[in-house]
Amino acid sequence: MILFCLSKCKEVIEVNAVWRVTVVCITIIIGISNFSGLNAQSFSVFSKKAGHKKEMINKVINELNLTSEQSERILKQRNAHRKGRDESRQLLRDRRKQLRTELEMRDTDRVRIDRVAGEIKKLQARMLDERIESVLEIKEVLTPAQYEVFRGKTKSFDKRKIRR
Repeated sequence: MILFCLSKCKEVIEVNAVWRVTVVCITIIIGISNFSGLNAQSFSVFSKKAGHKKEMINKVINELNLTSEQSERILKQRNAHRKGRDESRQLLRDRRKQLRTELEMRDTDRVRIDRVAGEIKKLQARMLDERIESVLEIKEVLTPAQYEVFRGKTKSFDKRKIRR
């Protein structure tokens, strides 16, 4: 497509230098738009992976033979923790980006860097506390036998995280 555009515009390119710049810009825009289509497809892979993980978690929950009360409590707990976890992750990403920016600046300010690094440490500590709280709440809902089955099934999730 790009070659076709260039071949048809050859006469125009030879006439005026301004047209050369215009054609080059158009060619770049066309190339970027084609490339961005590929990226959209690759993002669908990530959503499929997220959906697959959700299916695996639901499968594990179904295998535990939970009572309706247990299922309801676990779903409530998952939804409550998910919102907080997502907010914490976004904050952590923002602070890490801010730290990178601070470190890349020509004139670095140690006080600002230490402040941002301190915020990152607090966020990481808060996320760890939230994770511990989540595990303890799961343990309260499940029987010891159900928790052992749950832990055995979810160990594979932990191994995948380590390999990343």
